[in-house]
Amino acid sequence: ILDFSKMEAGKLTLDRSDFSLRKLLDETVAPLAMRAQEKGVEFICAAAPDVPDRLCGDPTRLRQILVNLAGNAVKFTERGEIAVRVSLADAEDPSDRTDQSQIRLRFSVSDTGIGIAADKQDLLFGKFSQVDSSSTRRFGGTGLGLAIARQLAELMGGEIGVDSEEGRGTTFWFTLRLDRGGEEEALDGSESGVRAATAPVDIRGARILVVDDNDTNRQVLMTQLQSWGFRVQCAEDGPSALAVLRKAQEEGIVFRAAILDMQMPGMDGLALAQVIRHESAHAAMRLILLTSMGNAGESKRFKQAGLNAWLPKPVRASTLFDILHEALAARIPPSAATTPPVSASAPVRPDAPRILLAEDNEVNRLVAEGILKKLGVRTDTVGTGAEAIAALKRERYDLVLMDIQMPVMDGLEATRRIRSQESGVRSQHGGRRLPIIAMTAHAMQGDREKCIEAGMDDYIAKPVSPKALADMLAKWMGDQQLEERAKT
Repeated sequence: ILDFSKMEAGKLTLDRSDFSLRKLLDETVAPLAMRAQEKGVEFICAAAPDVPDRLCGDPTRLRQILVNLAGNAVKFTERGEIAVRVSLADAEDPSDRTDQSQIRLRFSVSDTGIGIAADKQDLLFGKFSQVDSSSTRRFGGTGLGLAIARQLAELMGGEIGVDSEEGRGTTFWFTLRLDRGGEEEALDGSESGVRAATAPVDIRGARILVVDDNDTNRQVLMTQLQSWGFRVQCAEDGPSALAVLRKAQEEGIVFRAAILDMQMPGMDGLALAQVIRHESAHAAMRLILLTSMGNAGESKRFKQAGLNAWLPKPVRASTLFDILHEALAARIPPSAATTPPVSASAPVRPDAPRILLAEDNEVNRLVAEGILKKLGVRTDTVGTGAEAIAALKRERYDLVLMDIQMPVMDGLEATRRIRSQESGVRSQHGGRRLPIIAMTAHAMQGDREKCIEAGMDDYIAKPVSPKALADMLAKWMGDQQLEERAKT
């Protein structure tokens, strides 16, 4: 209120100091991003690669505008995403500008919130604006914030506006004219800080796979990575990423790193990392996980999944650059990386145990198959309980890994039927009781009892870890080589 009174009286003066634009953005959006993530809303913040980092102006007033606009976006958005972007406002070539000491920037805050009706948008920048009584009761009004934001933008030689569609979302934007600051703190001595810092020669041109179901995130990451000299390919989910990697393997193409989003439908980043790690052709690829701030402390789980690094969203460009540089520079030389890595799988012995895997979930199946391959056992896979029963009538197996939840006939019912036909099954399997191990994601009291009651011999929790599965197989089959591999 004091600021608004000063502005109306023409007494508000702007400060002038050098500042880092990207540092200001990171510090400003961090608490807002956390609030958005608590609501399940994706929060993205990105400055275009051609935007200089060192500027001179009033960082406090710039921060004030951003907090107001982004804060409103968090308040009025219940699902979807919020994106804060900075780009050059001038369409002409920067070299054509008469005043090279100044730059005009465009800031925008977009959301997928409740939107604003066209006939109400002109009211937004008035004092204590409340464009709709129902949304105001639910979310609160905007108070003096937008009126102050407009005044500040105009004081700094810019303008402010809004584009919105009711029910679909809103984009607030403003422009500012700022002076270029002192010398850029570039990572490689180039013009504009993080954005112009190209990758060192030994990793420039490296292929990176970006996997994220959010279109905006994929585009932001691809643009930034390409500006550093990396070759980038994108996938929108885990299965698509695996298809890209398998095709690359067939064509002799090597991806040096993959950036995986944690929260993806169907197959999340952790599950995807586990599948990649169990496919020997990509065992040397660096895996980097992007996670919400609330998940950043789960380092033990991330390490177990085979991740090399993880960082919270929204992603800081400087942090991502440092992580990629450290991860890729530590790799084997590029010349050696063009040769597919030697398989880490154990050779399949003629007398190797033969296992039937009954699992309908593609992710879990790929993980288990990858582990079993490394253990050197022979594996057949089916997707339903009925198929498991049919397979046991056709072939001789040393052990069955049975998922509990499968369509048509679940693992418990399939096991009951197998045990009811025990005499036939035993004659098919050398007169011995066939070990059936339950694979379950449940950890509820009584789950083990249900498995044992159905005729299962033991159970293993999902997601399955290599050591746990090796230990389980060694326990029930007494294979000395499996016992040795279980220790590694």
